[in-house]
Amino acid sequence: MEEEELFAEVILPLPLRGTFTYRVSPDMIDAVSTGCRVEVQFGRNKIYSGLVRTLSNRSRSDIKIKSLLDVIDSEPIIGEEHFQFWEWMADYYACSVGEVMAAALPGALKLNSKTTLVRGFAFEEDNQDDLTDEAWLIREALMQKDEIGLDEARAIASRKNINKHLEQLIYKGIVELKEELIEKFKPSTEKHFVLTDEYLKDPQMALEATRNSEPQTNVVLALYQKKGESVARKSLLLRPEIKEHALKALEKKGIVTSFDKEVSRLSDQTNRFETSPVLSAIQLEAKSAIQEHWKEGRTVLLQGVTGSGKTVIYTKLIEEVLKEGQQVLYLLPEIGLTRQIISRMESTLNHQVHVYHSRENQNKRVEVWKAARDGAGLVIGARSSLFLPFKSLGLIIVDEEHDPSFKQQNPSPRYNARDAAVFLGHLTGAKVLLGTATPSLESFFNVRKGKYGHFRIDERFGAATLPEIALVDIKKLREEKKMKGPFSPHLLEGIEDALRQNKQVILFQNRRGYAPSIQCGNCSWTQQCHQCDVSLTLHKRLREMKCHYCNFSTALPEECPACGSTRLEVIGFGTEKIEEELELLLPDVNTARLDYDSTRTKKSLEKILYDFETGRVDVLIGTQMITKGLDFENVSLVGIINADQLLKFPDFRSAERAFQLLVQVGGRAGRGKNPGRVLIQTSNPGHPILKDVLDFNYKSFYFRELHERGKYHYPPFYRNFKLEIGHKDINVVWKAAGIIRDKLREKFNHRILGPAEPMVPRVKSYFLLEFMFKLEKDASLISNAKKYTIALLDHIKTKDPFKSLRVKLDIDPM
Repeated sequence: MEEEELFAEVILPLPLRGTFTYRVSPDMIDAVSTGCRVEVQFGRNKIYSGLVRTLSNRSRSDIKIKSLLDVIDSEPIIGEEHFQFWEWMADYYACSVGEVMAAALPGALKLNSKTTLVRGFAFEEDNQDDLTDEAWLIREALMQKDEIGLDEARAIASRKNINKHLEQLIYKGIVELKEELIEKFKPSTEKHFVLTDEYLKDPQMALEATRNSEPQTNVVLALYQKKGESVARKSLLLRPEIKEHALKALEKKGIVTSFDKEVSRLSDQTNRFETSPVLSAIQLEAKSAIQEHWKEGRTVLLQGVTGSGKTVIYTKLIEEVLKEGQQVLYLLPEIGLTRQIISRMESTLNHQVHVYHSRENQNKRVEVWKAARDGAGLVIGARSSLFLPFKSLGLIIVDEEHDPSFKQQNPSPRYNARDAAVFLGHLTGAKVLLGTATPSLESFFNVRKGKYGHFRIDERFGAATLPEIALVDIKKLREEKKMKGPFSPHLLEGIEDALRQNKQVILFQNRRGYAPSIQCGNCSWTQQCHQCDVSLTLHKRLREMKCHYCNFSTALPEECPACGSTRLEVIGFGTEKIEEELELLLPDVNTARLDYDSTRTKKSLEKILYDFETGRVDVLIGTQMITKGLDFENVSLVGIINADQLLKFPDFRSAERAFQLLVQVGGRAGRGKNPGRVLIQTSNPGHPILKDVLDFNYKSFYFRELHERGKYHYPPFYRNFKLEIGHKDINVVWKAAGIIRDKLREKFNHRILGPAEPMVPRVKSYFLLEFMFKLEKDASLISNAKKYTIALLDHIKTKDPFKSLRVKLDIDPM
């Protein structure tokens, strides 16, 4: 009897819908399984790592079926639960499962023909003993060349299937992938000492060996008291009886050994607590209420004012979940927060903390991926850590749940990590806790509807009090000619007063660079980007004009190219100019900037935060990065340079964003024992948002904003989709828009708005038009709208001249 053939349905990391069928050769039948990676040929000559979704004996007779090239994994790397999560995400956010796969897997787990190999951070280290012959040959090739392509690596190894050998090289840090290479981060380390095993077991022998040197004996006694735990060099040298030369002598004798241990550049922020923090009465009440809501199966929103100690509550809840043998995912909106949170967790939990985000190198991400699959207890990470293959997920914490950074913008899937976390909790049975001082309207609406549990903390932890907030009318001060650049007399006086008391200051301006534009004082010419419809931003220190949309840059002009005048005037203020102006007004002040330009690497970010935390910097000037949960006790004043920029932004969420940012940045002040102040500079002190910020009145803001949202068919009452189309020919994009408009309105009537030009109508040489869907919360209507729109776009893109039309469908845009 002829044996039945086996076929695999394979997901490929491509923006193509559905799975692809491959034949499983007889020699691979025992090795292949659902959830493992396989190597396949796609098209004429492209090789990809795909994932087996299903196996069956059914094949397709309408196409020629290729065979799998290789089975990469000996066991599945993805389980059924996670496949279901991917498929939900693809359906909800109107993309392909392949696009979800591309976002979910670390780069080292999805190699393809375009991959380029370069030397890794451990290339020079002596770690080649257990390399396979093929891996050794590839490393030797990289000794001769700076980089090699994947096809070239196959030729060098004389094998078509080399994924297993590459993974060995990547995991050891010998090789990295150029397409995902990021600037190297050299972690901060400190030297630690420990007694060697021989002398730890027999301390008398160590004392006998050091009897002629009292300093060496002191070191032995100090280390023996730690029972095998290492001690930092600087901690040892703080003790007057221990000398540097004694440490060196003992290491030379082999009595002690030393190693470099990675540490945070930020000091331990938990020094106000005992090893295990003690909860206050209100925190105990919050913890109890959260657990009661979980018993009813509800996601919980913990709303606590800035500095109320939400992290302490998280820590206690994490501790209990870990004791039950389950895993915890702690989501943060900003990569820069991870090290500070890790310091807190490591100081209170007797548990390893795993970190997962895009600035970690590839071998570290693969290591954490495998650790999560094997049951690693606590993972702290950015939104991408949702995709880790947790074995037994018990708790998901989404800190600063309101933050728009949780929304993925490009590429697809354009998911909101907060909403996806809620679904993942439902799917896996994990408890979900959302935390913030300023809830998103959607989350608070779910509380009012009874969908989410809720607990509110209105007081700061310990002796800290909420800051005093004051508005400064800069319109009036300008009329009176009392402003000094961007600074009011009130703000300058506040800065000087804080510095006299040895306190620190944070200044917030949500605009990086030196100035948004330059203008000719003679003919009003401004320098525009040649690819985007925006003016170029001045970066004075680099002496260049730069586009923040396409990264085009050009030298700062000496004269106006339109009229030849040299009267080029700076328009507006960015963080760079504010820093310069402050240094001119207060020359003795030590300043630093915290914005995208100054924090391109994790190392630079940590250095800025470390310098501020240790008092080397007096005034920290930053964009919205400084609003995201950073905790510095010595900050007594926060100054907001121009609140009007936030209030006037043309977006239906601008009021919500302004309220959240102003409250959050103000919350950086007065987090220690001394009260803090917040000065908000504005030309419109009567604005209702500012009144709510002054009074810390979330409910007033919420109900007013909710009324506006309902009136104009916005979330949380309606579901919004945004469709963006683009083409390099403006006539083509308008022609396509006309067809799309007619078809969509025929189907969905008044629910479709547009086409309209976005705020920046041309980006990277593509002319853009937008449509907005405003749909009632009807599951059938929403599903039909997605399917119909996708089918319509797919059909239009098969026709000339629309084949090169770019389309972007964003579900629940932020």
